[in-house]
Amino acid sequence: MNNQILQLYAFLQASCGNWRNAIWIECKSCLYENQQCDEYLLTADRNGTPLVFSVAQFRQLTGDMPVKDECIAVLSEHAFEVLYSSWLLWNTDWKNGCRLRQLAQGKGSTL
Repeated sequence: MNNQILQLYAFLQASCGNWRNAIWIECKSCLYENQQCDEYLLTADRNGTPLVFSVAQFRQLTGDMPVKDECIAVLSEHAFEVLYSSWLLWNTDWKNGCRLRQLAQGKGSTL
């Protein structure tokens, strides 16, 4: 099965089938040069592992249009990295740029 579909399934399962139960992560000033920023939806699986999904990709796959103000909370990209700093250290590659982008593309060690 397509990896994007598996990631979407895991994300929806963790957010009880509704993107409104996720946290909207906004990236206003990219910490990584030469990367096009996106906005993301964040939830966590039953073990507390972050599940990140690109808003643009979510719209493309589902046809649904998540709205920032309808999400459970809004978090900056910097706040996300501070909150998950220890987990990100062990599960993403800082040399490959944006950690949110890595997670959304399924490049974290648990996705």
